[in-house]
Amino acid sequence: MLLGLLLPDPCDKDCPPDFKTTARELLTKRYGMGSKSLPADRQGDMELRELLLKFIGEFANWDHASNALYLEIGQGLVKAAHPEETPVVVDPFAGGGSIPLEALRLGC
Repeated sequence: MLLGLLLPDPCDKDCPPDFKTTARELLTKRYGMGSKSLPADRQGDMELRELLLKFIGEFANWDHASNALYLEIGQGLVKAAHPEETPVVVDPFAGGGSIPLEALRLGC
């Protein structure tokens, strides 16, 4: 859930083009398609959105918690979405559970 909150929607008119480019490159590592298969147009943005949602769903599976490829892509997506500085994630429940763990896993 945290990853989904930290990423912009590729279909949003204000989504940075650099994020879309980097997201396409990173997702190619997991799904093996060439970046040219996701054109930089409205249809390509919708397909990119679907791939991001698919990746977020797979990343949420604890079997992938320490998988180097998933960590690389997840952290890379966060860096692409927030190039200036790493986002600070605060746990409103002040716990030691999933929110801080996920934030650390994403490099926050």
